[in-house]
Amino acid sequence: MYCIDCATYNFVEPGSFCAICRRSQTLDTLIRLYPDYGDDTEQRASSSKRGRNADMGREVIDACAVVLKSGDYGADALAPALSKSENLVETLSLSSLSHEASDVGRLLRSLTTMLNEIRSKLQDVERLQQLQDERNSFKQAYKKQKEKLKDLTRIQGDLRMNAEVEIARQRNDLTARASNLQENLQAVISELSTQHARVEQQAHTIEDLEKEVLKWRSDATRYKKKYHVLKTNVNSGMKAAHDGFADDSLVVI
Repeated sequence: MYCIDCATYNFVEPGSFCAICRRSQTLDTLIRLYPDYGDDTEQRASSSKRGRNADMGREVIDACAVVLKSGDYGADALAPALSKSENLVETLSLSSLSHEASDVGRLLRSLTTMLNEIRSKLQDVERLQQLQDERNSFKQAYKKQKEKLKDLTRIQGDLRMNAEVEIARQRNDLTARASNLQENLQAVISELSTQHARVEQQAHTIEDLEKEVLKWRSDATRYKKKYHVLKTNVNSGMKAAHDGFADDSLVVI
């Protein structure tokens, strides 16, 4: 046989074993016995009141156990346990605790244990919520940075594509200009070759002309000498004729 405190404390956790049958039991399957040692009305009323208070306490502990088992510590999940706790506190505050101080003490100790565990879980939940908020914040920051990186990658791709297009255009322009310059260079080389051949031809012509000029100059000098000799002879002949002398110097050899 279990007292209320032991039954409430031992069978609130799942998988608790009965000390008598050694099998797993729950608080709902436990047979609760409340012996009556007299016919006194006040004693029976007090026992009934203790029983009601104990039932309310067990309901609070059961509600707390449900919260602990579910792992949900939100406001909606905690509402039944908090409501039952408030009702129990109000009932105990209105009751006379002189005859049931020991039962209430045991009940409150069990309730305190459960509430401390819930408080510990709530701290974990608050820390978990804080970590989740930080994770969400980091996820948002990561998402923004990822979007920025995507934009930068897109801009870099556009710049690279534009640069490649511009480089290709400039390469084509340079190729066209180089081809044009090559054609012009070939034309200039061809023209220079033609001019060089023409200059060489003109040089030969000039050389021939210089030779001819020298020949004509030599002939002119020779004929000039002959002219002067002839002139001298003519002058001499004319003078001799004037003087009445025959002069054989008029004979031109």
